[in-house]
Amino acid sequence: SRALAEGEDAAPVSVTGPEEVAQLGTAFNQMLERRERDAQCIRTTLQELENERIKLSDANCALEGLNENLREEHAQTQFERQRFMAMVECLHEGLIYLGSDGCVEYANPEAARLLNIELETLSELRASWSRGADDVETVERALGCLVGAEAWTEARNRAELDLSSIVIHGERDEVRGRMILLRDRTEERRLQRQMAEKDKIATLGVMAAGIAHEIYNPLDG
Repeated sequence: SRALAEGEDAAPVSVTGPEEVAQLGTAFNQMLERRERDAQCIRTTLQELENERIKLSDANCALEGLNENLREEHAQTQFERQRFMAMVECLHEGLIYLGSDGCVEYANPEAARLLNIELETLSELRASWSRGADDVETVERALGCLVGAEAWTEARNRAELDLSSIVIHGERDEVRGRMILLRDRTEERRLQRQMAEKDKIATLGVMAAGIAHEIYNPLDG
């Protein structure tokens, strides 16, 4: 009976009297109670494991949904970036982006054309910049440092360029980079001069017509 109470039921036991039968019954009941407790613990553990599995499955579905959203957002970001870059590439204005260290991180083809330099070469250059200075003279000095003083002078002689600079700040208001814009105003200013010349000629014509009128139609006495 003690062996049964301790769970040793692999081997047969002998029963010799009524007292042994009573002990055997008690031991058997104890064994059943212990096994029921063990079975209940196992069922509880299995239920807990099943609950955890369901939670993990739900979490995995949520992660899949998040991953799908991230993939869609990434694809949309890539599309927007490609569209933006295509627009920048087609700009009729030169654009150069300098990082915080003065290195050229991006330049569009128009900038290379206006500076008369290969785009690949321009993308490998570096400019010095006075901290916090963004006036036209500073931009000109930066471009002169970037492509060389002689090349910059030649570029200014070939075209009438307008320059501007935009400072790019980070989250803590630190300078992250600068964007330089070059606008070729040569044709625009040529047309402006032509219009001004035409206006002058038109004004002279009006004056000449007035004088001729006075000559041929003098005022009475």
